[in-house]
Amino acid sequence: MADRKSSNKYYPPEWNPSKGSINKFRGQHPLRERARKLSQGILIIRFEMPFPVWCLGCKRHLGKGTRYNAEKKAAGKFYSTTIYEFKMKCPSCSQYIVIKTDPENTDFVVISGAKKKNEEFGGGEIVETEEQLLERRSDPLRMLEIRAKDHEVSRTQLPKLNSLKQYTDWRSKDDFKMSQLLRKKFRDEKKERIKKKELIQRKRNSGKMAPFDLLPITKQDIEISNKVRFLNHSRNLKKVKQNSVSSHSIFSNSNEYGRKNNLNQKRNENISLQKIAQRVELKKFTVNNNSTKSLFSASLPRIKIIPKSEKSEKSEKSEKPGKSEKQLELEKMKKLEKKEEKKKKKKKEKKRKKEKKRKKKKKRKKKIKKLKKSLKKLEKRERERERERGEKENENENEKGKEIIKEGGEEIIKDQNFNQQHKK
Repeated sequence: MADRKSSNKYYPPEWNPSKGSINKFRGQHPLRERARKLSQGILIIRFEMPFPVWCLGCKRHLGKGTRYNAEKKAAGKFYSTTIYEFKMKCPSCSQYIVIKTDPENTDFVVISGAKKKNEEFGGGEIVETEEQLLERRSDPLRMLEIRAKDHEVSRTQLPKLNSLKQYTDWRSKDDFKMSQLLRKKFRDEKKERIKKKELIQRKRNSGKMAPFDLLPITKQDIEISNKVRFLNHSRNLKKVKQNSVSSHSIFSNSNEYGRKNNLNQKRNENISLQKIAQRVELKKFTVNNNSTKSLFSASLPRIKIIPKSEKSEKSEKSEKPGKSEKQLELEKMKKLEKKEEKKKKKKKEKKRKKEKKRKKKKKRKKKIKKLKKSLKKLEKRERERERERGEKENENENEKGKEIIKEGGEEIIKDQNFNQQHKK
């Protein structure tokens, strides 16, 4: 121990390898204080309590697994195995506790200083003594009862044993095929996982899916989503937005886009002025290129306004008066009403489909209930038949047992007479 510790790595100049180890040179045992009673055959070790114990001195409870410095010594032999004795002191009083090994029963035995706490739980096998075995064998009725019980146990457990045997035979027949099926299953699962990952990656690249993994949907999530209620004024907001878009002009008046935007604005103004000029009724009045500039603006160099009398009949037929703003608004309202009607029809169709599905489910449930009832009745009948069979078998066994008892009684009487004659 001295040469192992970090504090005792010093080798004095007087020491040589010829003098042996450093412990021998110093006159010290490698186990140090633990080996102070080695001359008496005692070694001090760290002993762990194998079971809970009550100290007889202070009545303290010492739990299983607590460790103590114990004196270990040999206390005899059981065949070739040595019996060891452990002596330790109670931590709260001066009582000494002595525990010995029991190799015959593979256990420890408390000899003095403490009392073992019995923690024997049920469910184990009951071991009979020799006297109990002799009593049981001498009583023929008891033996008959035991045989009947064993017969019942074997009858109930036979189908399970047969099924297990068949299963093991089937598995051990073709090991290669079984492993092949298992590997095939693993490969299919792996392919499905890879496909799912690729699909998720595509969706993420296209921006249809979040860049992080989502947990699967649970019942709690569905319940919370069903509780959410949205406001009903969403349709009204849509109508207001549509009306505001239709009332305002498409082209903006801002100068953000520079010269290009201004040119586009002028062209649109020219087109609108041409339409207005066509509707104006001017008799015997023509405007040349120079006059149009003074009337409208410098942005209309090539406009000619022709009076209605000079127009041809074909142009009159082709031209039609423009629709008013009220008519346009009415048309829009009609379109919106049609869309709402279509939505209502779709909702009604969905409701009808749901009702059909519910009816189908109800019919299925009723069929399942009927089948379950019929199965229960069949099971009851089978149980009754099994009981009847068991009763018949028991009756037959009892009759056989009575016959055996009669025969056994006659043999016992003969044996007794023979013994009495032999003694005389």
